[in-house]
Amino acid sequence: MTTRKYVLQPSEVLKVKIFEDVSINPRGYVLFSLTSFDPGESPKVMVHDMISVMRDAMGFCPKWYKGDVYLYLQGSDLMMKKMGYIDEREIAKNVVDFDVCRGNIAILHQERKKPSRGFITEKVGIMDEYNIGPLYKDSIPRKVLRTKKFQDEGWITGLSISESGKVAYAKVLDISPIKQALFVDGDKVFEITGFIGEIKWAGDKIAIRNTNLEEKGFFGRKELLILEENGDYVKIDVPGDPGDWVEVYPAPSGSALAYHEGKLYFISTESGKSVVRELDMSSLEHRVLISGDRSVHGVDVSSYGLAFIWSSITRSSVLSIYRWKDSKEIEVASATRVPDVGVSAVNERHVVLGKSEKKIIMLHGGPRTCYGISFNFEALMYALNGYEVHMVNYPGSAGFEECENVEEIVKDIAEYIKSVKGKKVLYGESFGAFLALMVSSLVDDLSGLIVERGIYEALSGHMASDEGFEFEKLTYKLSDPIDHPEDYIKYSPIFLIKRIKFPILVIGATDDWRCPFAQSVALYNMLKRYDKEAYLLILSGTHNVKYSGESREKVYRLSKIMEWVEKCFEK
Repeated sequence: MTTRKYVLQPSEVLKVKIFEDVSINPRGYVLFSLTSFDPGESPKVMVHDMISVMRDAMGFCPKWYKGDVYLYLQGSDLMMKKMGYIDEREIAKNVVDFDVCRGNIAILHQERKKPSRGFITEKVGIMDEYNIGPLYKDSIPRKVLRTKKFQDEGWITGLSISESGKVAYAKVLDISPIKQALFVDGDKVFEITGFIGEIKWAGDKIAIRNTNLEEKGFFGRKELLILEENGDYVKIDVPGDPGDWVEVYPAPSGSALAYHEGKLYFISTESGKSVVRELDMSSLEHRVLISGDRSVHGVDVSSYGLAFIWSSITRSSVLSIYRWKDSKEIEVASATRVPDVGVSAVNERHVVLGKSEKKIIMLHGGPRTCYGISFNFEALMYALNGYEVHMVNYPGSAGFEECENVEEIVKDIAEYIKSVKGKKVLYGESFGAFLALMVSSLVDDLSGLIVERGIYEALSGHMASDEGFEFEKLTYKLSDPIDHPEDYIKYSPIFLIKRIKFPILVIGATDDWRCPFAQSVALYNMLKRYDKEAYLLILSGTHNVKYSGESREKVYRLSKIMEWVEKCFEK
């Protein structure tokens, strides 16, 4: 197959749009935000009114309040609007997050207490409807932040409000190791060594998605817990991982939990797909409700039905409703269709796009994420330009088998690479970059290697990372870095570079705090010291590397990477 140069131009492919933050009311009207990746476009709040889809406001995170009235964020301002009306009202400023249930509103408010030190604190509280004022009257006050029952502050990471007005929220207690607690109206009811993700009231109980770092498993264990207010809880046994851990670009950020009339609806990742499960809160038994060759990225529910957002290889973002009255799924809107390049699964683990003698083998980051039957812009761009793209789900990927041994993962990847015939370039990002460099010492038939924003020397890398030493202590189970610094050499692939026999492209971003830019520079310098064919691609002013910036910048970066890949294949 002849490589076609840069089929995807800024004017066509990066007009990709994705749906986020879906919300459905009892009448079946669906709110969602639409994010466009065109330069200069802002997120829009859209309404599906049973006939068509219309733009209603500029903003994101819309949620139905009462009747046809809804709330949404515009920057950090909490806004109120009635469907179809031009008028809108600001009801609170400096809002990080909020939740609504039966007319009750809980908000997470952020304020800078010590500007000279840049210290930011967050407050959670309940907004009294009386203080909001009548809808669409001049008496609606501005800059409202009132509390009806309580107010708490600290590093708060999520919240949910119940039908009775109780607020559950997660707060960070310590960061070494990370400890979080769940509070209800200011009282601590549950504590965990790990991360508390999404929170959702389910009747008089609380559902939470969390990562338990005390459980065995690669970088902790994802869990779905059902809590009583007294702190007692039941762990729900879920195939795979609760939540959407499928790697998608662009990545939606919809809710993974929804509740209605005794049933909890949640997303779980299973073998590269994410499905919607229905949990009966009385029996705690669950079943698959929504599945298929796709990945679900956000859900909400009402008496009308279940609204959900999904993507597939050829659909960047689709909004659908599963109606209760006839158990029928209806597609409401589709954001962007993309060309079909052909997809196949390998051993029910890996995903392959396109068919060519020129292969790009991709390793995802995480490690607790996975590639799935879902839209992935980067892989699609490579496939449309004439390459065969292998998206590898190594052991320890979300929704696949557990693994606690990095050496086993590296061996598994090496065996897969050897099984792929033809010219091959290996491409790893973040944790995948670390793995790619480790694997490179075990294979000798690569045409090239790309490592992007990885940590290659464990001691200094984790010292400078915003995650500190939590990651490597949990992932590699290493000892104290001061007492046993020699242990970190084992997981520092920079010391393996003498074995590399093929060109290597090192990609780093100057503003990357997770995988510091100095790691990329150090790797490049060491490669040049030993006369390796190495190239350094510096992305200035970015954190998420090629995913940052305007559309033209993204296309340009990926085109430069493909340019380098093609040179490797030409040798």
